[in-house]
Amino acid sequence: MIEADGQDEWYEGLPLKRDPLSMEPVELLDCIKSAGIVGMGGATFPTHVKLSPPKDKKIDLFVVNGAECEPFLTADYRLMLEESERIFGGVKIVMKILGLNEAVIAIEDNKPEALKALRAKAPAGVKIEYVKTKYPQGAEKQLIYAVSGREVPSGGLPMDAGALVQNTGTVAAIWDACATGAPLIERITTVTGRGIAEPKNIRVRVGTPLEKVVEFCGGLKDAGKIISGGPMMGFALGGLNSVIMKGTSGLTILSQDEVNKSAMSNCIACGRCVDACPMGLVPSTFSKLGERNLFERAMNENLMDCFECGCCTYVCPAHRPIVQYVKHLKALGREASAKKGA
Repeated sequence: MIEADGQDEWYEGLPLKRDPLSMEPVELLDCIKSAGIVGMGGATFPTHVKLSPPKDKKIDLFVVNGAECEPFLTADYRLMLEESERIFGGVKIVMKILGLNEAVIAIEDNKPEALKALRAKAPAGVKIEYVKTKYPQGAEKQLIYAVSGREVPSGGLPMDAGALVQNTGTVAAIWDACATGAPLIERITTVTGRGIAEPKNIRVRVGTPLEKVVEFCGGLKDAGKIISGGPMMGFALGGLNSVIMKGTSGLTILSQDEVNKSAMSNCIACGRCVDACPMGLVPSTFSKLGERNLFERAMNENLMDCFECGCCTYVCPAHRPIVQYVKHLKALGREASAKKGA
């Protein structure tokens, strides 16, 4: 059992103050693994695994995701403005692990201050590039295409296009782990929305109760819905009885009048979801298959190419929760796989 002593002090062996660029790639990967670094954009995939692609997958494009296209969220933006040294340090470490001489930090063109701040301190081999401000530009496949023109094949991963993408918060945490030995126990999180008294970006410990976070931000005011993440890709919470996690990029609190209370109706085959889908899928099909629990049929329609951006749900005039049906279908798939493996 671990008991808190209430002192809030770092272990005396930290920081280690070592030069990570003098270390071997295998040592760096071990540091990243030991520190518990995961993707901090929301996916929380183990970073040491992502940085260890199969030998037959040659990575020659490393992109740092500074787009932060999710509405309301500005945590990465503040990190780029205020702590660029940590970002650049992590970028150089990843470049060493992958054996690359160049990297690209991609920023949406609605963040000129971040672009200026990064370009002023960018080390050799690290390019800072604008990408168009358009949701969901920060999705891996969209960002890779915007930066390089490469397309990730259907059903494939970025490594299948020779690319690897990491979030700005993730590379900053990589620097902390490799340079000082600090584990990933805190992150920058945006607390925002009309339903919070004092919106702000905060540095917060992983495991902090959301109730304490909201209290620190002045409390709720006319709150209608609490979302972990942003309004497009986040998920609604039943209350504040949860905690900050490594992938909690934001806490969005909508007011009562911002919450859509319209009743769902049948699909009218208008095609708006098809026009909005950045992956060229037919989301209305997934909503119909989801209602009937037809996972195999959905797989034939390239279900796994959907990364749940929420554009389809946003534009649907019938107010169908299309992205929730997609999540339901994927959950059915995981359940079926678990039964086969049992």
